[in-house]
Amino acid sequence: MADEPDCVSVNCQSLVIQARLPLMPEHTEQVRALLGNQAPYDKFPMEFGANFTFKETRYHAHASLRPSRKGKDHDFLYHCLPVAVKGIKKLKPVEALLESLAPLKLAATFRCEVGFVYPSSAWQPIITLPLRLLEMPTAPFTEIRGIRAVKLGVDNRLSYSVILDMGERQEADSISYSQLVTFEYESLVEKGFADKILAEAVKISLSFICAKE
Repeated sequence: MADEPDCVSVNCQSLVIQARLPLMPEHTEQVRALLGNQAPYDKFPMEFGANFTFKETRYHAHASLRPSRKGKDHDFLYHCLPVAVKGIKKLKPVEALLESLAPLKLAATFRCEVGFVYPSSAWQPIITLPLRLLEMPTAPFTEIRGIRAVKLGVDNRLSYSVILDMGERQEADSISYSQLVTFEYESLVEKGFADKILAEAVKISLSFICAKE
């Protein structure tokens, strides 16, 4: 199994991470050597990926590296989603890319978007949804089913943003709450970086929803 984060245990449905990396030409050639023959690097990204299974749930992890359109840096993109992708055997696993970059000790600011889905049978948000504010037939809306909350840090810089939304009722008393957590995270580019980012996202997420007793 690939060395990827356990999204299943924490109700994570999507993990998307981006960063801009200051790589020298010799470093990109080192990464490229892992892939063998590929299309010209100046036109197509170097791609890595693998399917894996956690607790009977199929996931796909994918990472790409390509020259940035601005400056000499390189754009790094990683995502982990609950879906299996065909033809993935042709790619090297993501951990091969991380192992190649780890000796460079690259510190990066990762821009993170992490999605969660919590069943209402076991979880409840700290803010009761839906909210009914205007009990008038002429009101432009009937109820509020979602909110966006932000945490501000030093100099009112955004520390994180959380969008909490109540889904449609599927069965009797069966609904789900979805969250999209966005934040920045400082870390080295190395194996296990996605686990640390997921752990930070879970910490933020659980500030807005809790398990039922």
